[in-house]
Amino acid sequence: MPPGRAGGLLTALALVLAAPLSAAEPDADTRLARIEAGIGAATAARRWDEAIALGREALAIEEAAKGADHPEVGGTLSLIAGWLVRQGKPAEATPLYRRALAIFAVKLGPDDRLSEQAASNLAANLQALGSYDEAEGLYRAALGRARAKAGEEGRATALAYNNLAYALGRQGRFTEARDLYARALGIAQRWEPEDLDLALIEGNVASNLDALGRPIEAEPLYRQSLAVRIAELGPDDPAVATSYNNLGFNLDGQGRHADAAPAYRRALDIRTAIDPDGLAAATGYNNAAHNLNRQGDYAGAAPLYARALAIWQRTYGTDHPVTAIGLSNLAVNLERQGKAAEAQPLFEQALAIRLRTLRAGHPDIATARLRLGHVLAAQGRFDAALPYYEQGVAARRAAFGADHPALAEALADLADLYLSLGRSADAVKAAREAAEIVRRRRAGRIGDARDSDGAQQAIARAEAGDARRFDPLAGAFATLIRANWAEAARSPGQAAALRAEAFLAAQDLSVSAAARSMARTAARTAAGEGPLGALVRRQQDLSDRAAELDARLLRQLIAGDGGRIAQTRDLIAANARDLAEADRRLAQDFPSYARLIGAQSVALGEARGRLGAADGLLLIVAAGDDLYSFALGPGDVRWSRHGGAAVVAETVRRLRCQVDPKGCGDAAPGWPPFDRTAAFGLYRDLIAPVEPALAGSRGLFVVTGGALAELPLGLLPTAPPATGSADAAALRDTPWLADRYALTVLPAVSVLRAAPVTPVAATAGGQVQFVGYGAPAFVGPAGEGRNIDDFLRIPQPVDRAGQGLADPSALRELSPLPGTEVELKAMAATLSATPELLHLGTAATEGSVRRDQAVGSARIIAFATHGILPGEIGGLREPGLAFTPPETGSPEDDGLLAASEVTGMHLSADWVILSACNTATADGTPGADSLSSLGRAFLYAGAGSLLASRWRVADDATAALTVETLVARKAGLSRAAALQQAMRAVRTGRRADGSALPGWSPSWAHPAAWAPFTVIGSDDG
Repeated sequence: MPPGRAGGLLTALALVLAAPLSAAEPDADTRLARIEAGIGAATAARRWDEAIALGREALAIEEAAKGADHPEVGGTLSLIAGWLVRQGKPAEATPLYRRALAIFAVKLGPDDRLSEQAASNLAANLQALGSYDEAEGLYRAALGRARAKAGEEGRATALAYNNLAYALGRQGRFTEARDLYARALGIAQRWEPEDLDLALIEGNVASNLDALGRPIEAEPLYRQSLAVRIAELGPDDPAVATSYNNLGFNLDGQGRHADAAPAYRRALDIRTAIDPDGLAAATGYNNAAHNLNRQGDYAGAAPLYARALAIWQRTYGTDHPVTAIGLSNLAVNLERQGKAAEAQPLFEQALAIRLRTLRAGHPDIATARLRLGHVLAAQGRFDAALPYYEQGVAARRAAFGADHPALAEALADLADLYLSLGRSADAVKAAREAAEIVRRRRAGRIGDARDSDGAQQAIARAEAGDARRFDPLAGAFATLIRANWAEAARSPGQAAALRAEAFLAAQDLSVSAAARSMARTAARTAAGEGPLGALVRRQQDLSDRAAELDARLLRQLIAGDGGRIAQTRDLIAANARDLAEADRRLAQDFPSYARLIGAQSVALGEARGRLGAADGLLLIVAAGDDLYSFALGPGDVRWSRHGGAAVVAETVRRLRCQVDPKGCGDAAPGWPPFDRTAAFGLYRDLIAPVEPALAGSRGLFVVTGGALAELPLGLLPTAPPATGSADAAALRDTPWLADRYALTVLPAVSVLRAAPVTPVAATAGGQVQFVGYGAPAFVGPAGEGRNIDDFLRIPQPVDRAGQGLADPSALRELSPLPGTEVELKAMAATLSATPELLHLGTAATEGSVRRDQAVGSARIIAFATHGILPGEIGGLREPGLAFTPPETGSPEDDGLLAASEVTGMHLSADWVILSACNTATADGTPGADSLSSLGRAFLYAGAGSLLASRWRVADDATAALTVETLVARKAGLSRAAALQQAMRAVRTGRRADGSALPGWSPSWAHPAAWAPFTVIGSDDG
């Protein structure tokens, strides 16, 4: 009988009552009635100790009345075992599960429903104890029986494939699990979409994708599974809580902590309503606390961590590894609150427990040493911290080998400690090793989204994360830059080499995890079939294998499985060599693909060689609390450091709100005064110190990241304001960076004048001059809020293959853009385009764009519509352009032209204009990552460059700016120089030839009117 259901045991007791009893037991009826009532009350109240005691008492009666091998005895054994598992005592439950299975198999046969359930119970329990081989054998036997009884397409077979895949996933064998899940899902997708077993399989498939570092692909399946469970089970079922928790975990893994919070909260509400002091609730408290910690709400996380710890201490005792995890989590939280002295004894206690209860060499002991070292360093006790760090690094190196992310993180932290001790040379050495580990992993795309295994949701792996790091491994590059800066000051003879190494590290740091993930999503689609597609798929398979082997090694280390550890390390080394070879072939044979991915940093000397005689390059990155600027010019190279990254980020936010007030929630008409003093401060601190290297440069390629990427650098004044006035005359006469340089934004240094994509040949009718799409049929008003997604209300739409689609109903709620019709008609008139090349209103559809042959042959393509950011619509995790939505979404037309779909297009355009695309976000997600990813996609598809708006401005000013840019480009200026001339004309009201700009208004002198567009490209042809 199924475990955990008291009713089964009560039925068994009723059968015993009907059996003849010996004269020695005249009170048996009374005893059994009392037991039956007591078990019902105890299980309802989750008093498992009491239920177990009563169950054992009933077991004795059953054995005496029916015999030790009666099926009713097997049922009672299963129930008692289930209650022991509820108490967190799986080891005590194992012999009971074994005995139950033996009874059922002998008395009822191995194919009986109760025998199969008992085998499943035992297998699950063995997995929890780490007895994976035996559990796998039980699941494989179950699969064999299911295939024999139900056939290859039967429901039981699908569930058996699912169960075996889950078992393999628990072992870290994710690629094997992936193939079995595919079999299960292939069968299940023929069932009704609302089928609960289908929802179960979809959720497990999603968890396996998460474990393989593919959370973007996993999210639609999580959403679908959640929606079905809510509809079929109701909103408060425990299975719904599990789905909410899994979705939250997925979103957290993508860095979308604000999105994850309500999912975790809903899971916790369901679990606490069932049992506020149970182990499921403890996991919920812990997950919700992790989420708050990652968002920086340390005070809010503290009581949740404490509640989880109290439950674990009551369940497992004060000297258990799970209790040590709770103590460590609480200590991390205290340290984040600046209470390092209070955290230290908790870390010491956690380390002591682990030393007593875990075998020597267990990975959690190394983690405990590193955490204790960190809290000592936080108190300024650097010498005391050093041995803990060095022991932790040595232990991780011995346990994991030379390429594991855990070692990279430990080395980066050790380098930071060396810097605090003034040992900059040692810091460089440690940080360099950490950075090389990360580069090797990125080269193979190993765990780029999140290095984890499928069981990371389990308590035993639930260590508190560092909320200050969105991409933990990227911290290695920030540390290397800081270490090189310090060592360059101490060793002038090595300064040039250290600066060159830091330039490489800055590139690796400047491309965020989100941008890399979006670029890879687009690239997988772009690869298609043929040699490139085959090589990309091989690289992806090797990446999956690497993630699997990482997780397998971790589990073997935890289990102390010495016989297999060496074998797994050999497999990791061989796989790493194969990955390196695949990456080399991609870079050599398919340079355009490598450019789209942006995986390879460019050495300083090579970057200078790619610059023209009158061009410069400016790279600015944030590394911890500092900002580093690198300038490469015709005759010099310089770098500088500026402290106060948080102050700069706040200044950027304020300036951004002054040019895009609606994006900041300000509905008042007009623009607020622009703070030229603050804007000049950014120029003074970040650009002026390195600007001597740019002497003689007229064009400037710019690469920025983080908050600074949200603001076009052209609107920074190059001199302090002469007066305090911010009127039109003062703004018009201010010297701006956009006047000094023709600016081109690069998605990454690596795309700078890289090997160009061969343009697709024009159609037989010749190249079209211009084609435009805009003013789609939207009804509003959701675009005003820029936060469309409500994932707890609207599940991610998916097709039958599980592919995520945009939700047409959500797109329909975007705000109309009637003014874009004016812009497009003005561009068309300037370029003498015929009316049929303009697609407006209901004609502006995604399907039309993808079918339009003119798009492939046009010299200039203009899209005047909303730019959609990741997460704004139904959880879609890549950027795109919104068009008139269809009634029903399909893979061919769901209303959103996503970056991955752009890469599959074939363009020959000189440039693509993206107007009305606001990349500001309401939740703080960097919109620059999205614009950069979309830019890469268009460049990969064959576009020469992009002219993209960063915020929505008045229609007349936008029309004037784009038209003037096109006229200047037509006259022979480079793209960046054409925009530079157009911006000056819009700001001053005078064209380069001195003529008046028609329709000019003095209000256009505000940077909001003349600075919204940037040129994005790989060159400035």
